[in-house]
Amino acid sequence: RIGSTVGMVTLLPFYNAIASHFGEDKARLMGALLFFGAGLCILSLLASVILGMLDIRASKILKKEASGTGESIKLSDITRFSAATWLIFAICVTYYVAIFPFISLGKLFFEQKFGLTPDEAGICNSLVYFIGAGASPIAGILIDKYGKNVLWLLSAILITLGAYALLAFTFVHPYVAMVMMAIAYSMCASALWPMVSLVVPEYQLGTAYGMMQSIQNLGLALVSIAAGTIATKYGYFLLALQFMAWLALSAVFILILWVWDAANGGYLNASPAKRKEMNEDEIRSVLEGEEYREPLISDHSVLDVSQTFRSSTARELRNKYMVRIEGGSKPDFTRSAEFHRSLADRSINLGQSYAFSSNANRGLLK
Repeated sequence: RIGSTVGMVTLLPFYNAIASHFGEDKARLMGALLFFGAGLCILSLLASVILGMLDIRASKILKKEASGTGESIKLSDITRFSAATWLIFAICVTYYVAIFPFISLGKLFFEQKFGLTPDEAGICNSLVYFIGAGASPIAGILIDKYGKNVLWLLSAILITLGAYALLAFTFVHPYVAMVMMAIAYSMCASALWPMVSLVVPEYQLGTAYGMMQSIQNLGLALVSIAAGTIATKYGYFLLALQFMAWLALSAVFILILWVWDAANGGYLNASPAKRKEMNEDEIRSVLEGEEYREPLISDHSVLDVSQTFRSSTARELRNKYMVRIEGGSKPDFTRSAEFHRSLADRSINLGQSYAFSSNANRGLLK
């Protein structure tokens, strides 16, 4: 966000500085600007390569693969996403298409309707990113502390609708509306994106976030084209109404998600303490469940709960708990009854409330 703000504020002065050097040679001026942009992209690429190397090194040192859950990643995973996941995708695209296209067109809007100078309009247009850079961490801390992600999302939508109402129907200084939009934008980003990890299994997170980003970019591409046409032919008033319509649709999706969440235990809109309690109850039910009275060495003996509302499958929950007991290695469920008795002893020492008992014939965990 800071980078976006710096780019918006310094774009015009940087262009003027370059233009004074090249004079009337527009072709060379554009070439210099493109080379500068390409240089920034190369720096970003180098940073990504370094990050990838550090991640590979960390995986080797921490032996991340040894503590995996055993699930494989497939493109067909998208067909197994829950309804809540697709609702989050819908909320994402319908909200962001009302923000980013407006920012790309907002500078001229502020000049024409409110009579701001180009420099004032640029500053006003950058407030969403500038304030968001400081407000996003604060919103994240509050959401981490109190939870209620769905409620935060709905509040963000309503505040953004109020900001657009001020811009479209009043002549209140646009700084007021843009500050409101910036705060709401920070709230939405901090509450929306983490929710994916609450409804999608860990091994599918990359696929889920990639799909979410793809849907968002497709929506931005189409709405940006439509927004430019509306602004040119019909003016900024109808453009603001269009963005308000997208926000209203986003609010509908949030209400549907709220109903879905309430019908499935209220995990998304729960407090952190309540989520912890629900996770512990789920782990307890998994470890004590009748569905695990068969050996887990065969994939066919594992209950497939990947389409349930919660983010972790039953196999993940059990394996993660067993990995914690074993000290970092993936559990071997074919070991002897004596081994399971030792696991029970270590489980009690860890202060867990789960009772393990062994069966000499089948090596069962009850």
